[in-house]
Amino acid sequence: MQQQVQKAVSVAKERQKLTHSAREGVLGKISVGLGKKPRQQLVILSKAAQKAKDNEDLEDIDPPVQQKTRSPSIAAPQKPIKKYTKKDIMGILEEIINNLMTVESESRASPDVDTSKLWASMHVLDQPLSSGDDESFVNPFIQCLNYAKALKILPRLFKFLTREQILSVITLVMSNLENLKVIKDGSYTTYESKTIPELVSALVETYTLTFCKVLMNAAQDFKFKEILGLLLILAQHNVVSFVSTTKIGLSIITTLLSRAELMRGEGSISATDLSEWTSCYDELFTALESRIAAIFPPTHGDTEDDYVWQFLATLSLGGKLSHQRIIVEEVKDEIFGVMSRAKAIDNSDMANLYKKQSMMNNLNMYLVVMGLVADENEIQELST
Repeated sequence: MQQQVQKAVSVAKERQKLTHSAREGVLGKISVGLGKKPRQQLVILSKAAQKAKDNEDLEDIDPPVQQKTRSPSIAAPQKPIKKYTKKDIMGILEEIINNLMTVESESRASPDVDTSKLWASMHVLDQPLSSGDDESFVNPFIQCLNYAKALKILPRLFKFLTREQILSVITLVMSNLENLKVIKDGSYTTYESKTIPELVSALVETYTLTFCKVLMNAAQDFKFKEILGLLLILAQHNVVSFVSTTKIGLSIITTLLSRAELMRGEGSISATDLSEWTSCYDELFTALESRIAAIFPPTHGDTEDDYVWQFLATLSLGGKLSHQRIIVEEVKDEIFGVMSRAKAIDNSDMANLYKKQSMMNNLNMYLVVMGLVADENEIQELST
């Protein structure tokens, strides 16, 4: 993902160079002493938590009304909604694996393999509910993705899916992000200690090595309109400010945004598509505004937050000067915090010098978008 972000940055730099006054306008007066305001404490609720809160409020006001308005996607389905147990999901997962192995075996003898049974066993088109629904009613394929066993077969599985089927899978995931354990339980905001449990962290790592790579590869074949469609589905079916406090959620948004930015940079996008891009970006940005600093986990390590700076770089690439000013203002504490912590590491401290270099590289990946570069002492205009 870092390579795609860096490529998008390079393309954007060729497309548009900021003037000196514009750069100065982004950061304002540059001084390390600026980043000292305490982070504003904001309540960021997941969609499920918000639904639960709304239902509690309805119960307090008028119980009969609450009965009518709870979970409209379940209360008024187009077809009967099935409730799945863990045993059901494990059975479905085993069936997918068995069908995959059969297809793999047949493909060794002939390239023309019937994959219809494999596709049907995935249940991708069943119960396309969205984030925040009762867990047992969630689409079975989405529930399978809560298990490492399912994640590890994704690269093999996607080899036998058509482009349209892959797009259907990704679309389903975008509308159900908050139904994934790695998102639902992957935000520091849901824990009093602000620390994600080890079991969830392990699942996050598995997603990084499987789903995120599959998504990155798949996005290369998506059309610009399809990328925008996925971003809009993500924004409309999930609480973006909550999703962005998770490593996988932020990585997914970065992957789609950076791919869209690369395609914009190629110069083959129509005026209509560019207009739709602007609307899509504005919707995402509005969902994040005033909560951007929350994407930094309070207990994060400076060598582990590269994905955060990659997101900031990508978000800034897609925005106008006004957007960039807002982003900088919201993360100014983090910018100068990195500089201060880097300065505290002496250049003779060989054991930690790599950490210092990594911290500054991550920060500069973001700043270079605005034609700026930082060292441990100051932020300057990038030489051309």
